[in-house]
Amino acid sequence: MKDNNQVQQTIDTCNADALAALREGRLDHAQRALQQAFELNPHSAHTLCNRGLLFATQGQPQDAENAYRAALEQNPALVEAHFNLAVLLHRQGRAQEAEAAYLRAQQLLPDNAEIAFNLATLYRENGRRAQAEAAYRFALERQPDFARVWNDLGVLLLEAGEPAHAEAPLRQATVHAPAYADAWYNLALALRELGRAGEAEPIQREAIRLRPGRVEDRNNLGILLLAQGRQNEAEDEFRAAIALAPQRGEAHANLGNLLRDSGRFTEAEAALRDAVRLAPTLPGPLDGLGLLLQQGGRFAEAEQAYRKALELQPGLAPVQRHLDELLREMRGEPPADNAPA
Repeated sequence: MKDNNQVQQTIDTCNADALAALREGRLDHAQRALQQAFELNPHSAHTLCNRGLLFATQGQPQDAENAYRAALEQNPALVEAHFNLAVLLHRQGRAQEAEAAYLRAQQLLPDNAEIAFNLATLYRENGRRAQAEAAYRFALERQPDFARVWNDLGVLLLEAGEPAHAEAPLRQATVHAPAYADAWYNLALALRELGRAGEAEPIQREAIRLRPGRVEDRNNLGILLLAQGRQNEAEDEFRAAIALAPQRGEAHANLGNLLRDSGRFTEAEAALRDAVRLAPTLPGPLDGLGLLLQQGGRFAEAEQAYRKALELQPGLAPVQRHLDELLREMRGEPPADNAPA
């Protein structure tokens, strides 16, 4: 018979083998290794925790949860079990339970950047912006080269309407992970919001080089080119975006607006109506269509388009201005001094 030390060594070896197999996607091998470890000691917290990870990878969330909780019954201080349980609950949308599990993991391992990052993500997803920002910054204090944290902090600031503050974190993300396409794309968005289209263009092109074939990248490049007055190149990019994802409405809307402003009204209306059909929850395509119809003297249709856009997002300032100007025009009044073009 093996003594206890030999048994524990075998269990440890099986668990290490299983984790390596999981990382490589060899689930059958991981399952066999964990079954061997489980048969040697069904009460091993590490084995139970790793079985939970296997179940989660296999798409068996209830079995995974049961395994993590069994591991914690054996060892309440097992950080991995708290963290893995938190990730599982997070993915299931059980935010309060996930937060509690993350916080227990953080109590046990307070300086761990990954735990803080996941907490920040949970806070951001649930609209707790201040807590999310604090958690992101806490993670960066512990691991300054954590590129995804820099990126997500930048995105949080972008979402809050603070592109000037988002720029520095996003640049840090590209420094620490030069092949991180999302960071280049988000940096281009921040610079676009700051009115620096010329600077943003090569950054957006780098995102495209790193991941060709993504519709958002080509659409954003089109916006940047249009902002620089390069209509023909912008049109090519919008059409490229549409070719990549014909079912996405944003590029259709941008193409339609470009064609409208170029006087190609028949093509513009077709593109804008495609955008409205493909993106029925977005006010922008309806606003663009309203401008086209207004320019063509089709006032009743234009009013309907503006009002539908405002139903989708009440109080949206550009649309409200366009509607107000249309109503003045219908009454025969001169345009307001600050009326949009």
